[in-house]
Amino acid sequence: MSREHGEEKNMKRTRLLLMGLVAALLLIAVVNAGQLALLNPIVEEKMAEAKEAARPAELKLTTITTSCSNCFPIEDVTDRIKTGNVNIVSERALQSTEPEAKNLILKHGIARLPTVVAEGELEKAGFLLSFMEEGNDAFIFSDVLAPYVDAASGNVKGSVAAILLAKDTCEKCTDPEPLLTQFAQAGVAIGQQDRIDADSAEGKELIARYGIEKLPALILDQELNEYPEIAQAWKLAGSIEEDGSFVQREVEPPYYSIPDRKVKGFVDVIYLSDSSCEECYDPKEVHSQILSRMGIAKGSEEVIDAVSAKGKELVERYEIAKLPTLLLSGDVEEYPLLIASWKQVGKVANDSTYVFEAVEFAGLPYMDAATGKVTQPSQQP
Repeated sequence: MSREHGEEKNMKRTRLLLMGLVAALLLIAVVNAGQLALLNPIVEEKMAEAKEAARPAELKLTTITTSCSNCFPIEDVTDRIKTGNVNIVSERALQSTEPEAKNLILKHGIARLPTVVAEGELEKAGFLLSFMEEGNDAFIFSDVLAPYVDAASGNVKGSVAAILLAKDTCEKCTDPEPLLTQFAQAGVAIGQQDRIDADSAEGKELIARYGIEKLPALILDQELNEYPEIAQAWKLAGSIEEDGSFVQREVEPPYYSIPDRKVKGFVDVIYLSDSSCEECYDPKEVHSQILSRMGIAKGSEEVIDAVSAKGKELVERYEIAKLPTLLLSGDVEEYPLLIASWKQVGKVANDSTYVFEAVEFAGLPYMDAATGKVTQPSQQP
């Protein structure tokens, strides 16, 4: 009996434990359900926020254009806007002369045209501020590079007028046209171009007005100021006059010197070879190419054999130690870079003749003028 009574008590205890466990589980379930009920609105709100953030910004674009055909390409800006997470709900173009365009210009303080005005869900289009700026309830593109139209006056700014002042009788003088091409390649818009002969009445007046001494000379008007970096660099090439004109002073040779009344910049070249050295390099073939690459304008060119009477006289006069070599005379001083580098490769004689000495730089066979010994490149230390 006692055994049966004990088993009954154990079963009763087990049932109580099971009932307690079930009650606890039910309580946990109720609590979790309550928490889920509380969390669901928060989760739904966050999901809605994420969905809204991913939604493209709805924008309205207004392009204000002008009649300037070579002004800043504003279509590049609209294309850039469209690459972002945006939905363009409307797009229109207004001529700057239209009343609505004038109102937008006044409202947003627009200074340069053409431009783009973006309106709409700007708070979702913050990326536009990397290349636009905030206006009154709009984003405005203001970084309009030259050439552009000044919104206040309607004038085109940054279209540079150029005068090519040249001495037409100087056929060998430097051609100024490539310099204008370089300006265009650097982004400068060249507008009106006039070529004026220095011997004409207008040419003489320009020479007197600006004190020009070298021809040809390039004269650019004050619109070059719309290109600040280039205008700043102009100091290396010329002067900026009181009337705002940019006048070229440094001219690549050959050029016509007005004070000297002659063409300057031609260098006379003597290639001193040695027929007794069959292995030695051809000085004209080697050095002529180098001079051309350096932009040296060659005047007279002469090949002289060192074994000839004239050649021997040159070897003795200039104390030449290695052959073949090169002698330069004439307007060598017109080439500052050549003069600066000559200290490493040669000497300057008392009569201002430039004597090339570093013949080993050619990497080709050369000869000792005194002993007649030929040095091969492989024998050089």
